[in-house]
Amino acid sequence: MQAMDSRANTFVWTSYLVTLVFGTLLHFTYDFSGRTFVSAPFSAVNESVWEHLKLVFWPPVIFLVVEYPRFGRGQANYWLARGAGVAVSVVTIPAVFYGYSVPLGRSILFIDIATFVLAASLGAWTAKALISRPSLGRGLRTVGLATIAVGIVCFTAFTFNPPQLGIFKDGNTGTYGRLTDSLQGRDRLREETRFMSTDSRLVRTADQQDARLTGK
Repeated sequence: MQAMDSRANTFVWTSYLVTLVFGTLLHFTYDFSGRTFVSAPFSAVNESVWEHLKLVFWPPVIFLVVEYPRFGRGQANYWLARGAGVAVSVVTIPAVFYGYSVPLGRSILFIDIATFVLAASLGAWTAKALISRPSLGRGLRTVGLATIAVGIVCFTAFTFNPPQLGIFKDGNTGTYGRLTDSLQGRDRLREETRFMSTDSRLVRTADQQDARLTGK
């Protein structure tokens, strides 16, 4: 029993460290990859709350490829533990973010980083607690598997076709979905046009003032 608990601790907390390291990297991989189509489902493609949920979802899910053959196979509550763990992590981020940012009217980077660490920690603790329990039944194992499957589908589909809801809205640009080079170019062009238009109005105003002063 102690040996099994030791193995559970090893794999669960290894998954936790993987989440911290690779979750941080996933915040940047979309830009680092040149904003490729392939990297988009796994990476934060904008600064919306939804996209940051990927940082605590994908690392432990991908780690299953390593963990399941070496530890998960034969564990009665394995899929329930893993499904519940990622669900807790994913729910924690928006709960904390909206819980503090709505009253304050703004977000604070330090709190957002701490929330990411907290979400990963709670997910790992939940997984460890459930793996260590006696079998809770096949029905709950199916629930755990379904939770992971639904997450994979939603994070992939909503990357390319996000609903027009606040959780999917980029707080910096006010847009939804992937930020692409074409969109960025469009925004730059829009800004340049706006500034050029402003400059033109300023020039016309100056000319009009000069004309009034000279009586022309």
